[in-house]
Amino acid sequence: MTTFTGPSLDPATGRLREKHVPTYLTKAAQDATYLLGDKTGATDGQVATWDAASGKFKPKAPAAIGGNADLDHYPPLTNIQKAATGPFRVFLTGTSISSFDNATVRVLVEQLKSVYGHSGIFSQNLGFAGGGWANTWNGWKKQVYGGPQFTRLRGDNTASPFSFTGSGDEVVLEWSRETDSAPVPVMVDGIQVGTVGSAGSQVYNQRAKFTLTLPAPVLTLGATAGSGGTFAPGTYFWVVTYVNPAGETIASNEVTATLAANGTQALSWTLPDGASNVKIYQGITAGSENALVATLGRVTSYTVTGAAGVAATPPVANTARDDRAHIVTVSAPASGAAYLERFEIRSTVRTGVEVYDATLGGSSMWNMTTNNTTQAGQVASIPIVGTNGLAAHFARTDVDLFIVEHLFNDTGVEGDTAFEANVNYAVTTTQANGKPIVFIIEPCGGQNLSAGYIARRDVLLKQRQYSHVTVIDWQSALWQGDFKLFLQRYYNITTTAESPFTYTGDASHPKQNGYDPLNAIAAKAFNVPAFPQVLASSYSSDRMRDLSKIYKGASRAATVNGVAKTYPMPEGPALIIKAPANGAVQGVNDFYYRDTLTVDKATSLKTAIAASTTSTKFGKYLDYNNQIHLVNYVTAADTDIWTVTVKASGNFGAIFGNPLYIIDPNGLKMPQNEPSNSRMNFLHTVSGVEPVTFMFRFAATSTASANAFFSGRIYDLSITRSTVPVLGT
Repeated sequence: MTTFTGPSLDPATGRLREKHVPTYLTKAAQDATYLLGDKTGATDGQVATWDAASGKFKPKAPAAIGGNADLDHYPPLTNIQKAATGPFRVFLTGTSISSFDNATVRVLVEQLKSVYGHSGIFSQNLGFAGGGWANTWNGWKKQVYGGPQFTRLRGDNTASPFSFTGSGDEVVLEWSRETDSAPVPVMVDGIQVGTVGSAGSQVYNQRAKFTLTLPAPVLTLGATAGSGGTFAPGTYFWVVTYVNPAGETIASNEVTATLAANGTQALSWTLPDGASNVKIYQGITAGSENALVATLGRVTSYTVTGAAGVAATPPVANTARDDRAHIVTVSAPASGAAYLERFEIRSTVRTGVEVYDATLGGSSMWNMTTNNTTQAGQVASIPIVGTNGLAAHFARTDVDLFIVEHLFNDTGVEGDTAFEANVNYAVTTTQANGKPIVFIIEPCGGQNLSAGYIARRDVLLKQRQYSHVTVIDWQSALWQGDFKLFLQRYYNITTTAESPFTYTGDASHPKQNGYDPLNAIAAKAFNVPAFPQVLASSYSSDRMRDLSKIYKGASRAATVNGVAKTYPMPEGPALIIKAPANGAVQGVNDFYYRDTLTVDKATSLKTAIAASTTSTKFGKYLDYNNQIHLVNYVTAADTDIWTVTVKASGNFGAIFGNPLYIIDPNGLKMPQNEPSNSRMNFLHTVSGVEPVTFMFRFAATSTASANAFFSGRIYDLSITRSTVPVLGT
């Protein structure tokens, strides 16, 4: 078997190759894989030629580089060390080739998290709210625009409020400004914290940030006693504050009492979950409490007796950040329209890697300057003004690393000049802001080496001249020197004729073996472990812990997309996963629901596996790469909660389309799994070749048919439903 091993020195020639060369290629084709020139000067390499005068390899000009790149030229991650003391944000934009579960950029982000930590941010791109790009959600319409993921929410006074639940002390709403924009109120736990939106000239990616703190206490004056204390007779004033590890609130309302000599005064207050201590301040003048007379634990009452305390005054600013679970509600505008792009809830003291996922199937850099076609169900788009769309992607200062995987869909949709102008904007803007950017050149697939593809690839290759730019040429890592061999090896196609070569199937999205070379290049470029080393014990348990944090305090009695939970939902994460038998997933609830109903919506998939000609000692299997499986829901009785039981090895992924939704405990229709937001519904990684069985659940909310996309080496898969499932062990 031919495997990709990364760059290696050819001992016969002393020349560097980027990949293992299949022996069936001609000598000329093998030579084409060399990166460096021959020291004799007889043969040029792809990126450099030997300069006898200097005794060194001389790099070719960027425009002359037509093949693989020397991996050693990739710059290190800029400022990745900041992940130890704060968030390191990665911005992903690309086509469906980068949005699939097993896509290199997705696994790369998980590897970065495994090395540098995960910030635990909860985010949602609102263009996919409710589980679709063209659906109406709570009266809010979807609208094509030029910003990230190219779809946003538009609401007017006929829309209804919507809510999110998450844990953190900071809420961020990203919105667009248009000429008819109007402000909308933002509520946190029923209290308005501000508004977002204002009318004016078009600008995308406006951000409103709300810092959440513990509320100031409400202080109640209790009984006054005439003895038992040490007070001098007179009038006294009191306020209290809450304290937590982050800081202290501002003062409560003020109470006052006139005491006799040796009197005492009872005080009481309510106590929120986030408070660890209570402080009592006292004074003899209204509004001038200047003595800290008591620091208490988690109590709700206290009687002051006259202690002098220490000199201190209450804070004038609230520093008691509140990172509990919150309900954030956004209302519709009273008039005009609101344009909302993204929601985040996060901790201000978070550390580690986090991702802004702006990938979208069918998208291109062209969509940053020209709106995509409006779909049925969407509201008419507003033309993109100037470079607003490009700025929303590449002028962001809250991003530490940009990864761009656009090329395949750009071929044929715009002129070379327009594509180059967009790329130049991305490069010059990130350079001005001191941000590194990585371009991944998607393989040509069924387009072959068309003139349009080659021209755009050359534009990206030229960007290697900039020190902050990394260009990974995935095309050259796969190209076999022959179009037929290239497609047959790396794409899910069936050859219908050898000469002239014709085929049927998917020649747009590479199979897993097509991602493998890019995986190896990315692991080297970013200095992370090889991708197959993503273990269930390190990956799945981290995701489970993240979800537990997101959903802490969530009600177990909530409905799922209007479907009542008729059986217990354990505390913790939304995804119901049966840990592998070897106990690889640690530190999480080891539970699942075993479905006893015989009705199976995956019978066609089972039939395909049974007919498979590939097998291991563990049985027959199919290697799927986003294989479409139609799930038919034909009766009202089928709108229920379904269980997926999978026996698989490697990276298993599942994407569900509207009206199917992964279950979450808060009744929301949208997936809430950072890092992938709306794009990936479920991913589970199995270490080694031996398959394991695991389970997860989703809800069907209408009788419409829907597509499920499966990836991985699958030995068995069932989609079943039961009104009385059995709790497994």
